[in-house]
Amino acid sequence: MSISERIEEARVNGEEVISLKDSFMGDEGCCLLVKSLGAEQRVKRLDLGGCNIRSEGAIALASLLSFSHTLTSLSLEWNGIGMLESAFVTFCRALSSNRSLLELDLRNNNIGGAGGAALGDMLAKNSVMRKLDIRWNSLGMKGGAALVIGLQENQSLIQLDVSGNKVKLMKEQEQEQEQEQEQEQEQEQEQEQEQEQEQEQEQEQEQGITDESLSKIQQVINKNRQLLSQSDTSEEAARGEGERIGEEERKREGGNASLNDALVRETFKDLQEAHKLSERIFTEEEERKERTTRSVHLDDHVDKKLVDMSRSMLEYKELYLHTEERISADAGKRTGGATEQREAGMLDGEDGR
Repeated sequence: MSISERIEEARVNGEEVISLKDSFMGDEGCCLLVKSLGAEQRVKRLDLGGCNIRSEGAIALASLLSFSHTLTSLSLEWNGIGMLESAFVTFCRALSSNRSLLELDLRNNNIGGAGGAALGDMLAKNSVMRKLDIRWNSLGMKGGAALVIGLQENQSLIQLDVSGNKVKLMKEQEQEQEQEQEQEQEQEQEQEQEQEQEQEQEQEQEQGITDESLSKIQQVINKNRQLLSQSDTSEEAARGEGERIGEEERKREGGNASLNDALVRETFKDLQEAHKLSERIFTEEEERKERTTRSVHLDDHVDKKLVDMSRSMLEYKELYLHTEERISADAGKRTGGATEQREAGMLDGEDGR
C-alpha cells in the first residue's frame, strides 16, 4: 500500500491514530498528508518518526497545527525540521497558538540555538502542552538560556527532556565563571610573588656580601675544621683497632692450624675404615652373584633331566600300548582256532553215530 493510499484509507475510515513511521515519505509526502487530512480530520495521534521531513514539511505541519483541534500527540523524531531556522520558527509559532497538542517529540531534528529561542518563545505562550522531548539536538548555551526564560512563564509543561544538547543551567554557568575568576586571581598572585622574589634576589646581588653572610661563612669554616680534627682522631683510632684485630686474627689462625691437623688425621682414619667396609661389601656381593649363577645352572640341568624323563615315559607308554595290542590279537587268533576244532569234533561224532 502506497503512502497516498494509506492516508486516504485513514481519512475515509476516520482513524484516530495514524503511524507512518520510517516511511521516508519526505516533504512531498508530508504535504500530501496534511492536504488529505483537511480541516475535518479526527486524528488524535500522528507518528511521523523517521520520515525525512525537512523545511517544507515543517511549514505544512504548521498549517495542520493551526487548524487542528483534535491532535493531542505528534512524534517527529529523526527528521530535519530544524535545519532551516525560518521554517522551524513558523512551526513554533503555530504551536504557540495551538490548544490541543499535549505531547511533542522532536528528538534528533537538527535544532540549533535559534531554534531553541523559538521553542522558548513557544513555551512562554503555549498553555496546554505537557510533555516536550527535544533530546539530541544542538541547542547549546544560547538555546538553553532561552528555554529557561520561556519556562518561567509556562504553567502547563510537566516533563521536559533536553539531554544531549550541551545545555547547562544558569547556576552551573555562574559557578564555572566564579571558578575561572578564582583561578585567574590565583595565577596573578603567584606571578606577583615570583616577581617579588626575583626583585629581592636582584637587590641582594647588588648589595654584595653582607655582615650576616660573612658570619655564616665563618661558621661553615669553623664547622669544617672541627670535622677535619674529628676525622684525624677517628683515623688514628681506626688504625689502632685494625692492628689489634690483626693480632687476634693471627692468634686465631695459629690455634686453628693445630685443630686442622687433628681433623685431618681423624678424617684419614675414617676414610681407611670406609675403604675396608667397601671392600667387604664388594666381596660379599661377588659371592652372592656366584651363588645365584650356580643356582641358575642347576635349575637348567634339572629342567633338562625332567624333559628327558618325560620323553622316555612317552616312548615306554607307546611301546606298552603296541605290545598290548599285539597280545590281544594273538589271543583272538588262538580262541578262534579252538572254537573251530570243537566244532569239527562235534561234527565227526555225529557222523560216527
